[in-house]
Amino acid sequence: MTEDAPVAGTSVTEDAPVEVPPEEMPEPERRGGMFSSTGCLIALVVGLVGLLLAVCLILALVVPGSPLRGVISTGAVVPTMPAVTPESSNVPPTDGAPIATGVPQAPLTPIELGPNAISAENIARITRTLEITASVLGPVAYSPDGSMIAVGVSSSISLIDAQSLDPTAQLNDHSGKITTLAWSADGSLLASGASDDNDIRIWDTSSGSLVRTLRGHSGWIRSLAFSPDGRTLASGSTDLSIRVWDATTGAALQTLTGHGNLPGGIAFSPDGTQLVSASRDGTVRLWDVAAGSEVDGFNFQTAMSEDGMTRYWATGVAFSPDGRILAVGSVDGNIYLLDAATGNQIRLLRGHTNWIVIRGLAFSPDGQLLYSASLDSSIRMWDVATGAAVDTLIGHRLDIFSIALSPDGTQLLSVSDQEGRLVIWDTVTRQPISSLRVGQGLVTGISFSPDNFALALTGYNGTVQLRLIDDGTSSTLPGAANASQTFAFLPNGRFVLITEQQTIVVVDLIEQTSEVLRGLSGRPISVATSRDGRWLVIGSDNGDIGIWEDAQGVAQLLNRSELPAALLMNFSFDGRWLAVAGPATDPRVAIYDIESRRVERVISGPTGTIAAIGWQPGGMLLAAASLDGVLWIWDATTGALVRQIVAPAELGWYAGMSFSPDGRMIATSSPRGVLQFWDITTGDELASIEIPTGLTTLAFSPNGEQLAVALRDNTVQLFGIADSQ
Repeated sequence: MTEDAPVAGTSVTEDAPVEVPPEEMPEPERRGGMFSSTGCLIALVVGLVGLLLAVCLILALVVPGSPLRGVISTGAVVPTMPAVTPESSNVPPTDGAPIATGVPQAPLTPIELGPNAISAENIARITRTLEITASVLGPVAYSPDGSMIAVGVSSSISLIDAQSLDPTAQLNDHSGKITTLAWSADGSLLASGASDDNDIRIWDTSSGSLVRTLRGHSGWIRSLAFSPDGRTLASGSTDLSIRVWDATTGAALQTLTGHGNLPGGIAFSPDGTQLVSASRDGTVRLWDVAAGSEVDGFNFQTAMSEDGMTRYWATGVAFSPDGRILAVGSVDGNIYLLDAATGNQIRLLRGHTNWIVIRGLAFSPDGQLLYSASLDSSIRMWDVATGAAVDTLIGHRLDIFSIALSPDGTQLLSVSDQEGRLVIWDTVTRQPISSLRVGQGLVTGISFSPDNFALALTGYNGTVQLRLIDDGTSSTLPGAANASQTFAFLPNGRFVLITEQQTIVVVDLIEQTSEVLRGLSGRPISVATSRDGRWLVIGSDNGDIGIWEDAQGVAQLLNRSELPAALLMNFSFDGRWLAVAGPATDPRVAIYDIESRRVERVISGPTGTIAAIGWQPGGMLLAAASLDGVLWIWDATTGALVRQIVAPAELGWYAGMSFSPDGRMIATSSPRGVLQFWDITTGDELASIEIPTGLTTLAFSPNGEQLAVALRDNTVQLFGIADSQ
């Protein structure tokens, strides 16, 4: 539920890339509450109570009437990392055209596939078959007395005790994801709006009941604001209008029109007589609430965008407590401080490198400080009197969606929907004091069980969702947020997980047992299993790689390569070879001979962080997608480059890649929202699908009949071959 993309020609976009890999940013300590990462696996790790976890997972994953449904067995993790800022590339531009080296390809080992396997011959009939959704964090808002916090979670609103973080109520009636929240002055009412929902809900916060529904907008609700006395509610909608309502009766009082594009933030003046609104048209308008007209003498427009024809969008707005200053955010990353009476610019605050979000501005109660949140993942503090930057709060790694300041100004809430994380800050020490995970954030890893019934989705915040595809039965596990590969299937109903306590746990669902694996130095950040389940490897942040046979005993260590960390790992189809990708500082690939435990060779080429790596099923080709915008394909037996495909500038780079199980195609996903299929032999594009939301990772099912693709809105779409008609 990210902000909408800015106008063409701007230097910042909705697809703002991740700027810090997860292993480089520790997660602040969490307090208890409704979103705490507690449950079966925590009990397992802390108390080694394997039976409890096994029972929980069996209840979640077993389909009634069929014990274990063929049992979750072998499955290879398709490694991926969240998209990060692409580094400069030394690869010559080719406008996406493949570059072939002429290296001959060895014949493939035949693989048994399903009757409806996706192939080069039927790729034109591929279609979406299922969408998997997860909880998505939305806006946050403190109650006026600071005792409660309202949090949007997908289409629901959770009311939480601000001290204990215990849930007190859940409000459900919206059909779309919550986009905006506003408390009345006395805290008795809460107004909410949602995407794909044109109606405004007003809730009684003491009982959790719906008081009334306001109807009149013909577009969904982007912004809400209560007047200081709580009697009036203003709403901004995609129908380009701003409406003013009587909050007590629900009667429509005014309809304010004039913006030429979608309205962004809205805010009442401290005395409630005026309302300010920002818009994508680059204007900020000041309205007389009683008259329903614009205030004479006020005028402001943002700077012209790079195209020279349109203005940068105006996003968030906020009045200073004394009503004399207006803060206005923009998609160019700048914040304008304006004279609230005239719109004249007082000063310009520069520092953010991406655009200011609609719910991203807040004055301190004394008006001396301004807090701003941006898609650059930072929160900045400004001295209002001088415009000087006071400090930068660093704790998020992805886009920030919303911030809220407590009434006394001592705490700040910030939400990243892509991270699936809410952070609570102490504004005095300027440090995070708590962090809560909600949902899983962006999906960064996908793996199928080989019986094709189960799917494991790894989220950016470390949460793993185990899901049966046919009936949607699911269970979640709290994995390590700073691991690049958190989960892998093992044979005979087992799986391995890197937990949030940096422990490696193997769970056996059939025997109802669990085991903590030991013997690895460093912090575990990646996990991979061979196809037959014989070998389990765990990579660490210091470059060590531990290997266990049959996932038992104490680890042996593979001979060290030159790579400083094992960022991503993947086994060859026959389980003899292991490919290990190094970190951003050394994006090479080491190939190990598992039997000898030695490095066979180290392959160079990528100049940016490797986002995904995988072996050709039945063959010896090795492919990697890197953030220099190149898909690399090597002959792993020699290390020779077979082919490279360069992403065109409009796609940015390939965030995910996966070989089809027949070994003849590669599917790639881009953060700009294009799913492509490539012929391995020729390098030709066979098909492409545009998905405007933007994509992260992807993976084929072992039988080739399904392709799971992760979207930047935290959902996963499954694709298959449509029936021939």
